[in-house]
Amino acid sequence: MVEESMNNKVVVVGNVRSTTGCQRAFIAKFSSTGTLRWLFFVASANGTDLDFQSIRETGIAEDYLITGSVALPNQGRRVLLMRVNTSGLTPVTLFAKSLFSNGPTPNFPVVAQFGYDVAVRSESGKKEFYVCGANQYTNTLTDGVVFKTDSLGTPLAQRIYF
Repeated sequence: MVEESMNNKVVVVGNVRSTTGCQRAFIAKFSSTGTLRWLFFVASANGTDLDFQSIRETGIAEDYLITGSVALPNQGRRVLLMRVNTSGLTPVTLFAKSLFSNGPTPNFPVVAQFGYDVAVRSESGKKEFYVCGANQYTNTLTDGVVFKTDSLGTPLAQRIYF
C-alpha cells in the first residue's frame, strides 16, 4: 500500500486466485476517506500467473513502481517490474518488464525468481530503480538478488547475494 498525501489518495496492490488456480493481480485507488475510486484487475498477456508484492512512489505524482513476479511459459517465475500512472479512471501501464539473472555458475540453473520490494534513487536528474528479490535454483536453494535498472526498467546491473 502507498499513501500519496499530496493528492489525498491511497493506492493498494494485491492478488486474487481463482478456482482454476490462475492468479490475477489488482490495483485499487481510494480517497483519503476510504472511498473506492476504482479497482482494476491485471492479467498477464499470455494468461499466466501474476503476483504483486509491493508498490512505491517514483517521486512523480500518481506514478508508481510495482514489483512481484510473473510466470512465463517454459521459463518458470521471473521478477516483474511495472511502472503505472494512476491519475485517470484506470491505471496506465508505462512499462512492464521481466528481469532475469543467471545462477552464480552453470551448475546452479535458475528455475524461479521473485521480486519483493523496490527502491527509487534520484541523482543528478536521473532515476534508477533497485529491485530486491530471490533466485531459486534446481536444487531448491535460494540466493538474494538485486537488480538495478534505469528509469525505463532496462537492466543496468545485478548482484547475487549468497
